[in-house]
Amino acid sequence: MNMQNELCTLEQIYNFLLMRPYFHKHSQFEKLKEFFYEIHEMNGGFFEVKNSYSFLGTFNGKQKVIDSTHSPDFLDKKIFLQWVIKQIN
Repeated sequence: MNMQNELCTLEQIYNFLLMRPYFHKHSQFEKLKEFFYEIHEMNGGFFEVKNSYSFLGTFNGKQKVIDSTHSPDFLDKKIFLQWVIKQIN
């Protein structure tokens, strides 16, 4: 996938989540869990929280475990989305 298109898609999902009522009151973990759930590919299988900050899902056609223990702050949009792109590619 084209990185610019991918960033645009991730940004739309990110913005959609921020518009949810009370989403801003969620913990960092809850925000990450909802974000990765939304971006994983449903037809690629299941989504699972492996442990406190590890998420198993299908991203860009490959099953991956995303370790988010050192993720940037979810609310730092630009840095967070760049970090996500590195994780899923």
